[in-house]
Amino acid sequence: MNKQNYKKILQSLDLNKSSYMTFKYFCFDLLLLSSLSGLGYLSKNPISNIISIPLIAVLMFRNFSMMHEAVHGATLNGKAKLNTFIGIFCGALCMLPYEPWKKIHLDHHYWSGNIDQDPAMSLIKAFPKWPSPLRTFCNALWKFWVPILSVLQYGVFWVHSAKHLWNNKSSFKFAASILLPSIIWGLILYFSPASFVMYSLLPGIILYLLLVEVVNFPHHLELPVIENEQRLKLWDQHKTARSCLYPNWISKYIVLNFNFHIEHHLFPKVPWYHLKRLHILTSDELRHEYNTDPQFAWIIKNRPKNIEDVLSAPAHQPVSETQAA
Repeated sequence: MNKQNYKKILQSLDLNKSSYMTFKYFCFDLLLLSSLSGLGYLSKNPISNIISIPLIAVLMFRNFSMMHEAVHGATLNGKAKLNTFIGIFCGALCMLPYEPWKKIHLDHHYWSGNIDQDPAMSLIKAFPKWPSPLRTFCNALWKFWVPILSVLQYGVFWVHSAKHLWNNKSSFKFAASILLPSIIWGLILYFSPASFVMYSLLPGIILYLLLVEVVNFPHHLELPVIENEQRLKLWDQHKTARSCLYPNWISKYIVLNFNFHIEHHLFPKVPWYHLKRLHILTSDELRHEYNTDPQFAWIIKNRPKNIEDVLSAPAHQPVSETQAA
């Protein structure tokens, strides 16, 4: 996509932020929480346990998506402090520290597709260096659909956050981002019946982590990479991203259009509720350059493979220097 057409798309739609849309989001989440509270008191009923599991996973992924929106300042119009509060709170509900994750994610956008600089690409270089028994164990879990890579990714985020808090003078926002998840999940575990924790909460968290792998991993793997200090312009970031095409109800209510990942990388400050309209214009403009994953095809194709084959796919071709800034 050239710069002129990029600006034309950006100017063709009303892409303003709406506080009302964020209000609707939280109303829907309150409905989910109310349902889970009721099911928690019926935790000895196997049917209530089964129903609770996907509700927990959906609630956690929605909060991950909303935390991601807060990172880009897209939750509320002109209310920076409230936007930060939403990010910290939603990050706590999906067990992530908002401020450290924000830095990592913004670096990911700045260096999108750069295998040397993009923190989201670090596992590609690190995994082949791990001891062979550990890689074999991780490969077995991956093939059996155990969300091992999500667990490892979470571990990296939390180790990085703890080191930063220990070694640096951190802001109140940073400290709150780390402490609030522990407080919220400690209270949840304390007040929840043991049967609900065992048969609903833990399976729901595992399902959420699996959802993270299913939704997030196709966005950048098996696509061209850039190296050294090269950096793509915004209108070229479709070269190192992929959008996933899901049924409308999944896109809208579960992942908050996070699946429209090309659109997000091209227009990172645009709120989630505008991405579907951008998808139509962007896919029409890019045509054969528009990378897609239709109906979970990527994860189904790659789950039987070893992790190293998924991360270091031989299909990777460097983006030429003339295409990178």
